Amino acid sequence: MTIESMQPFVRYAHSIVQFIPDRVIAPDHRIFYCTAGCAEISVKNETHTLSRGDLLYISAGVPYRGAHTQGDFAAFALNFDFGQSMAHIFTAVPPIYEDKLTAFLPVEKEAPPLEFRAPVLVKGFGEGERYIRDIEHEYRHKKLYAEKRTSLLLSSLLILALRRTAASEAPGFSSLATKVAAYLREHYREPCTNKELGEIFSYHPNYLNRLMVAYTGLSLHKYLTRTRIDRAIDLLSTTAMSVGEVGAQVGFPDPSHFSKAFEKVTGHSPSAFRA
Repeated sequence: MTIESMQPFVRYAHSIVQFIPDRVIAPDHRIFYCTAGCAEISVKNETHTLSRGDLLYISAGVPYRGAHTQGDFAAFALNFDFGQSMAHIFTAVPPIYEDKLTAFLPVEKEAPPLEFRAPVLVKGFGEGERYIRDIEHEYRHKKLYAEKRTSLLLSSLLILALRRTAASEAPGFSSLATKVAAYLREHYREPCTNKELGEIFSYHPNYLNRLMVAYTGLSLHKYLTRTRIDRAIDLLSTTAMSVGEVGAQVGFPDPSHFSKAFEKVTGHSPSAFRA
């Protein structure tokens, strides 16, 4: 399997407050995203410290255990497969304790992409949280097209995690892109133009635009639009606000413009995600 062909299927999405202290082996792939406190997680023979905003991916068949947690530890956990071959299984497959293992056959029939055959740790992955929370929300509420959207969100999350891992080799590049992305996520309600962003960060707008494309796969404008639409989906799914009110709340004062942008990003009208 390659990144281009993967169609990840989310089996289970939930929040956790502690890890299993004994070594276990999971027959599906796992992602842990820390939202509070910290924890030490042993994967094979290596221990990773998971703090607020960190993401850890563990592939199927790899033993892991939680060494210990500190503070008010909390995290999101995703259980998933990279392909659709086991999509008829809608719940997480319980892990197997390593000392009770007799014969292990991964449930998923498709091997993961090469990039995901070893653990992946992404530190300070703040921009990944909205994907995690949206996946958990979609899984829990199971609205229209929930399975499709969780697959798309997880694909984006995995690709973004790989880009962050690669970008860590160029810390200056990574730091600036992270700051720009964080600014857009915080100020998405405002009319952020490329020129204004260039003045805020003291870089030419064209450079910032190229930076965002390399870092996120989206231009400044498209990243801002995606952020607005993601927030709009949350409001449509969880509130009684009208479509026009939701559009205005996320930075689209013109209802017609909002509906066109929404459909262009999601393929559906805002009413399809109505609570």
